[in-house]
Amino acid sequence: MVDIYFYVEEERPTPVPYKFGVLMLINPLSIYRWTIKGEGANSIFTVNDAGELFVTKSLDREEKSIYNLTNILYDENNRRIKDEEHLYVCVLDINDNIPIFPKVFSGSIMERSRRGTEVVQVTATDADDPNTVNGELRYTLTQAGDHSAFQIDSITGIITSRLDSPDRQTRSQYMVVVQAQDMRGMATGHTATTSVTITITDNNDNIAPNTQKVYELQVPEDQELNEKIGSLELVDRDEIQKRDLMLKQAVFSKPAYSFSVLEEMMVDNIGLVTAIDPDKENRSIRYSIQNKSCPIGIDPITGQLFTLRKLEATHRFQVKAQEEPSGLESLVNVTISVQDINHNEPKLDADEIYVCENDMAGTVIGTVRAIDKDLLPFFRFYLTKPSAIFSIVDSRDNTADIKVRQGKFSLDDPRKYSLEVGIDDGGRPPKRSVTHLPIKVCRCDASRVPTQCKGPSPRIGVSFNTLITILLGTLAILTIFLIVILIVMGRPCMENLLASMKNSEGDEQLVTYTVEGGGELDTDCYDVSILIAASQGRSMPADPNQDGCPCTAPHVYSYEGPGSITGSLSPLISSSTESPVDCNFLNSQGPRFKTVAEVYSVHGPDC
Repeated sequence: MVDIYFYVEEERPTPVPYKFGVLMLINPLSIYRWTIKGEGANSIFTVNDAGELFVTKSLDREEKSIYNLTNILYDENNRRIKDEEHLYVCVLDINDNIPIFPKVFSGSIMERSRRGTEVVQVTATDADDPNTVNGELRYTLTQAGDHSAFQIDSITGIITSRLDSPDRQTRSQYMVVVQAQDMRGMATGHTATTSVTITITDNNDNIAPNTQKVYELQVPEDQELNEKIGSLELVDRDEIQKRDLMLKQAVFSKPAYSFSVLEEMMVDNIGLVTAIDPDKENRSIRYSIQNKSCPIGIDPITGQLFTLRKLEATHRFQVKAQEEPSGLESLVNVTISVQDINHNEPKLDADEIYVCENDMAGTVIGTVRAIDKDLLPFFRFYLTKPSAIFSIVDSRDNTADIKVRQGKFSLDDPRKYSLEVGIDDGGRPPKRSVTHLPIKVCRCDASRVPTQCKGPSPRIGVSFNTLITILLGTLAILTIFLIVILIVMGRPCMENLLASMKNSEGDEQLVTYTVEGGGELDTDCYDVSILIAASQGRSMPADPNQDGCPCTAPHVYSYEGPGSITGSLSPLISSSTESPVDCNFLNSQGPRFKTVAEVYSVHGPDC
C-alpha cells in the first residue's frame, strides 16, 4: 500500500471547505470516481471525482494531530482499478498555547558552598508540538529579583549559584524570577514567569562562646549529687529554632501572571488577576496597578485587565491587592506579551534550479527558502499544481528540497519545466503566496556541474505601474518627434507664405469680429492694401463690383476716442465739415498719428 502525506493547518477557519491536496489520476481524460474511508472520511474530509481533497472544519492539533485514511479509485463502470493508497493527513501546529509552570518551585544551598552549586531545576510545559519551535522552551532569569546571584541553563532550566561561599548569617534568603518562552526564546514567542525562593541553609560554622568570662555559683552544704546547681549561658550565631508570628494577608491565586495580546489591538479582557483573604472574615479585595504610566488598566473589583492604548512591546508591572477597608496588601508580578500581527506574505527565495540529463528519481536538484518581514518562525511549502516529474519536500526548517520523481531528461526534449510553489506562513491571520519556479535542463559532468543548459520557458510579467510608465515615455518621445517633423517641414511653407503676403499687397485684409458671436455676419473685412497705398502717397481706384460701403466709409477708420478733437478720420465725414481743417495739428498728436499726418501732408496744409 502506498503512503501519501497531506498537511492541514490547525485552527484555519472554514466558512467554506478548502482544498488541501489532489490525488493523482492515471488518465486525465477518463472518467473516475474516488472514495475515501477512515478517520473523518466524508465528514471532516471529502473528495470529489477529480480527486481533490477538502477539509470542512477547523482542526485542533492538540486534540488530534494526524488522521489515517485510505482512498479507492473506480472507473465509470464502478470497477476498482487501483490499489488502495494510505493517506496521512497531518495537522500542522501553530503557536496557540503559552508555557505553563505546573507548580511552585523553591530551592536551597548550604552556606559556604562553592560557585556553580546546583540549586533547583525549574521546568514548564507547552501544549504545542514539542517537535517544532512552537513547543521548544527557553529559560531566562528576568531583571526582577536577585538575578545577579544565580544563573539558569536556558535549555534544562537548572539554576546554579554564582555566589562565592554564601553566608547565612549575612543573608539567608534570595528570590529569582524565571521566564519560560516558547519559539526557542524568540521575541515573538509566548512567555510565562514564576518566582523561585532560594534559601541558604545553616552550616555549623560558628563557635558558641560563653556570655561571661567568670561565673559565680552558690552551692549549699547539703547539695545532693547529680542535681543542677546553675546554668552556663552560651551564644551561637548559627541558626536557632524560632517561631515567627505573622499576620495573614491577601493571597494571590498564582505567584505570577502572564498574558498575551495581539499588537495594534485594543483588548477589553486580557485576563483576570485574583486574590483572596485567608482570614475567616474573608474581606473583599480591591485591585490597583502601581505604575500610573502603565498602558494596562484593571477593574478594581473584578481584577479584569484591559488595554488603555495599543501595545507595541512586552510590558511588566505589579498589581496590588488590598483588603478593604485599608487592610493588608500583597503585590504580584504581571507580564503582558505582545504577539505580532501577520502583515506580509511570505516570499520564495531560491538559487537557479536546474536538472541534469542523468538525474534519477530521488535526486535533490535545489533548495528553496522562505523570507517574511514578520519574522515568523515556521513556513510550509507545497506544490499548488501536482507534478508527475518533480516533488517538493518540506524540511520543517523554513526550507524545502526540490526532488526528481521521474527521470531521465534531454536537451533535445522540447518540453519546458516549471513548478508553482506555494508557501503558508502560519501567522495570524495566515498569509500565503504562490511563486512560479522555472527549472532548466542541463548537460552536466560527473559532479553535477552544468556544462550546457537549455533555459526554461520564461514567464514575462510587467506590473501596471511599469506599463503606464513605458506608455507615457513612448508618448512623450513620439510627441517630440512629431514637433520636430512639423518644424522641419513647415519652415519652407512659412517662408513661401510670408513672401506671398509681401508680393501680393492687394490680397491683404483686416478682419474684425463683433461681440455678438452670430457667425459670419458679425465680421467686418477691410482691405489693407488701401491703407498701404495711402501711406505711400498712391490712390486706389474704386472697385465698382465691391459690395457694401466704400473704403472711405466712416467705420473703416476708428475714432480716436471720446472727447478727441480728431474725431473720425473718414474723408466722408471730414469733407462734410463747413470750414476747412488745418491738418498740421496731427503733427502735434504724437507717434500714434505720425502715419496719418504723413498721408494728409501730400495735399498741403488744408485737408
